[in-house]
Amino acid sequence: LCFAEARADWEYRSAEGAQLSPSEQLGVMVSEGRVALRSGQTEEAIAAFRAAVNLTPSSAAAHAHLSRGLAFAGYSDEAIRHGEAAMRLSPLDPEMALFRGGTAIAYFTARRFEEALRLTEENLRQTIEVVAEARAHGAHVEGEIEAIKGVEDGIGSDEESKRQSLAV
Repeated sequence: LCFAEARADWEYRSAEGAQLSPSEQLGVMVSEGRVALRSGQTEEAIAAFRAAVNLTPSSAAAHAHLSRGLAFAGYSDEAIRHGEAAMRLSPLDPEMALFRGGTAIAYFTARRFEEALRLTEENLRQTIEVVAEARAHGAHVEGEIEAIKGVEDGIGSDEESKRQSLAV
């Protein structure tokens, strides 16, 4: 719902002669692509992610999302190129695990299993390090993970929509 509202706001502002900033446009495009991908509308997701990459070619996140969409659609070689671009554009990005994960999917669908395994093992190693560091600082990581899963599980569900409409 919030992504549809963002798109409607963009269209309204455009009709009034106003423009969203490039970062606002990028946010709307990536959000639309993510929703489409989660809904199984792969081609629509790819179109939204391509628009995001075309708008901001230096956005590692846009390349990473496009990579994942392309990999799910079976466009492995192009997915690998965009995944590698994401990792190259922002090598210290806090979202690097997502970049590597999407690229690993692309390698897997291309039947390049050694590369897929290498990226997956890097993610596992990094996750273990991050969890250990968080625990060392007193974080209850498992509870945080369950909270995130709960939010992700509710996105787009009829039950979640009913809860949101009741809350308003």
